Amino acid sequence: AETSYSAGITYTTDAGDTTITIGGGFVNADDSNRMTINDKADIMMVSATAATGDLTLGAGFMSGSRINGGTIEVDSMQILTAGAKYVSGDMTMSIGMVDSEAKDGAEGANGTNTDTLESISGSVDYVVASGVTATVGYTDVSAGNEGASVSGNSGSSWYIGANISF
Repeated sequence: AETSYSAGITYTTDAGDTTITIGGGFVNADDSNRMTINDKADIMMVSATAATGDLTLGAGFMSGSRINGGTIEVDSMQILTAGAKYVSGDMTMSIGMVDSEAKDGAEGANGTNTDTLESISGSVDYVVASGVTATVGYTDVSAGNEGASVSGNSGSSWYIGANISF
C-alpha cells in the first residue's frame, strides 16, 4: 500500500513598516515498488519574504528526494531561489536567481551524477503612458546533466518589449 501526507504553514507579521512572511512545508509519499530506493516524494521547503514600502525581498529553499516518472531515482535534490523587486515611481526593477542541484540514477540505484541549473535574471519595467509599459530584461542560464554542460539548455537572452492594455 502507498501512503502520502503533507503539511504547510504560513506566518505573516509586521515589524515596523515591513511585512514579513515565512512559510514552510513538507511532502512525503511512500512507494510500494520494491525495486526503488526512494519514496515517491520526501521533500521539505521553506520560504521568506520581506516587503517594506517599494522594496520586496524573497528567498526559498527546497531539499529532498523523489522518483521521477517511476524509473529514475532523484537524490540530494536542492533548490535555492532569491529575488528582489524595487518600485520607484513609474519604474519597477526586478532581479532573481535560481541555484539547483540533484543526483539521479536508474531505478534501484543511488544517484551518482550531478544535474545542475543556475539562472540569473533581471528586468526593468517603465510605464510610458497609461496602459503602456516598456520592458527590458536579461536572463543567463547554465544547465548541466550527468556532470556535463548542456549547451542546448544554457545561454543568455535579452528581452525588449511592451505591454499594452486597454
